Amino acid sequence: MSTSFDLAVDWANSVSAGNRPKMWGEALALSLVEHSADIILVLTEDHICLFANPAVCDRLGYAPEDVLGHDVIPLHHPDDLPHAQTMLARAAASPGLPAQSEVRLRHQDGSWRWMEVVAVNRLADPAIQGIVCNLRDVTERTEAAIAAQEALRHQEAARRDLEHLNHAKSSFLRLLGHEFKTPLTVIAGNADLLEMEEARSESLLESARAIRGEAQRLARLIDDLLLLDRLEATRLVLRRDSIDLNALVTETVNRMRNMAPRRVFHFQLGTDLPPVQADRERVVQMIVNLVGNAVKYSPDGEPITISTARDGSAVCLSVTDRGIGIAAEELPTLFVRYHRARSGEMKGIPGTGLGLAIVRELAQLHGGEAWAESVEGEGSTFVVRLPVDSSK
Repeated sequence: MSTSFDLAVDWANSVSAGNRPKMWGEALALSLVEHSADIILVLTEDHICLFANPAVCDRLGYAPEDVLGHDVIPLHHPDDLPHAQTMLARAAASPGLPAQSEVRLRHQDGSWRWMEVVAVNRLADPAIQGIVCNLRDVTERTEAAIAAQEALRHQEAARRDLEHLNHAKSSFLRLLGHEFKTPLTVIAGNADLLEMEEARSESLLESARAIRGEAQRLARLIDDLLLLDRLEATRLVLRRDSIDLNALVTETVNRMRNMAPRRVFHFQLGTDLPPVQADRERVVQMIVNLVGNAVKYSPDGEPITISTARDGSAVCLSVTDRGIGIAAEELPTLFVRYHRARSGEMKGIPGTGLGLAIVRELAQLHGGEAWAESVEGEGSTFVVRLPVDSSK
């Protein structure tokens, strides 16, 4: 790349070689440098500016006297200092050979401008005695290239997210087929048993319980699917009311005891808990999903603790189990739709990966949040934080 300075010198030399006096050629070279659209600097080996053409004002907002006698290194963006120093060192070590780099320089208004820099060692030239730097403003071109690269990164991230979602949905559909098939098989088998004349009353009772349980599980699955669809389409409208969370937790969990007769439930409910402003039905869904999740992942006889506590302008509901726990690397994706912890899948624990996603989305819809804390092999705690009723 020929710099403006090189072109000016070549032109001046060619003119001086003719009939014009050498002084005329030097004046012409100086005129070309002064009117160049590129910034031209002459630096010492210590980066001190000996000369700056007027373009330094047009491109960077500085008057030439603002940079003369000063080290130009502090004008560089901190991230580009190594490139600038390497380029100038290369130029100083190789007289006559251009060294190039692309760096950001600070404009007088505080913004940054991208410069394509070519540095040539002219220290041995008695007329110059410095390193000549030609700086061409390439801000628009570079920023456009950076924006294009950023757009490509976003596109690639979106593609990976889409692939992950498609994979998750495929896994979910396979799981859903299994979730529907299992209760239907149980229902059909027990219906056949009920039709047999020799069936005893106790077996009839067991069959009725099995049918009822599987039918309820199917109903909950269908409810979750419909609710998730409404959440995705932002069609769910909350019916907020002032709710006594302790009373609702106690009532809901007591109704669930029949579903898990071999589980022990402990309550640790905060005293003088303020009411929350929430949709009663949706809070019940969050409680059922969290407690049901703890029942599935904890062994028989191990206690499940349900706690409530005041947390500033909010109330926290926590459900703690002593089950299989969750690996730390899986916690960030635990509330993602269709995602299930590998530990549950490996142990054959049934589930669709919808429950926790619904809990978080309902909590966020209320202006709250949900998260999990867990140690693999020791158990988990799931927390929902809901705002208190400010009118009370």
